[in-house]
Amino acid sequence: MKKQFLAIGTLFLVCTMAMCINQAQIPDKFKEAYTKIETTQKEIETIYLAYEEQVDKRVEYVEKQKISANVDNKYLLSLLESESLLIEELAQKSATYSSQINDLFNESKEIKNADVKSKATELIITLRNSQQNLSNGALSLKEATQSAGGAIYYYATGADLNDPLIKQDIQALNLNSKTQFDTAVVQLNAYYNGKLEARALYDELIKMK
Repeated sequence: MKKQFLAIGTLFLVCTMAMCINQAQIPDKFKEAYTKIETTQKEIETIYLAYEEQVDKRVEYVEKQKISANVDNKYLLSLLESESLLIEELAQKSATYSSQINDLFNESKEIKNADVKSKATELIITLRNSQQNLSNGALSLKEATQSAGGAIYYYATGADLNDPLIKQDIQALNLNSKTQFDTAVVQLNAYYNGKLEARALYDELIKMK
């Protein structure tokens, strides 16, 4: 009876150890690092929504003032400056995001199971791609805003709009602004989709045994 009890006790101990090994395949610090990344992703979304609101404010102003042909271009420049500040915030968060992904990579080195580590590597690659798209998107928005500001500056300073060179420059600036903005939309959508893909990979990862 005593031997049987010891055998059962040993079996229980082995099973318990196996469960602990499964749970320890993903270190707590790895999970904590990913939680920080998700917090930053939420902050990025908040900044971008504020940027969109600022853009909408500028567009609505132009549409209303067009009717009376009474656009205050200096006011428009101030609105663009507000947009630029939000774009700068976005770029700063992108840098934080990049640093946190590096932290996640460092924590992944503690994962021992080959399959789990492979999935973690896939997650990190996806996050890095999303961060690159975010960084590129912020740069494209910055260039689009600067080009728009350059065009409006001619109007705000009373430049000779009949000057062929000025007209040509305004057209080039407006075209570049539109091109860069359209590019930014594609890049930021790619960031967003990458973020969703990363979350799906993380969910798969934490379920692995």
